[in-house]
Amino acid sequence: MVFDLFRGAGHSQIDLIESQVQDMLAACGETLDMALDALWGRVDAATIEKALKKRDRSVNRNERAIRRELIVHAGVRGASVDIPIILVYMSIIKDIERVGDYTKNIWDLA
Repeated sequence: MVFDLFRGAGHSQIDLIESQVQDMLAACGETLDMALDALWGRVDAATIEKALKKRDRSVNRNERAIRRELIVHAGVRGASVDIPIILVYMSIIKDIERVGDYTKNIWDLA
């Protein structure tokens, strides 16, 4: 069957998704640092605008990609998929994306 190719990589696929989630969280942390630096006047807000917005778009893109990968993983694995883990990851990436939105709000204050 065609799906056997994908079904064999269950844990490695989740490991890849976890790595992407960690990268997404690191990017949000960096943008938060940038926005706080601008808010406290350590950096001119206009100078970081382009970089901050670029990172935010990247975080949004990663959120959509991870969601897509989770859905594909659940669809391919069928009954053997651990649905609670899929739902937890969905919730986590939504929260991380929200941190990116809050970061833009902090930058707007600067």
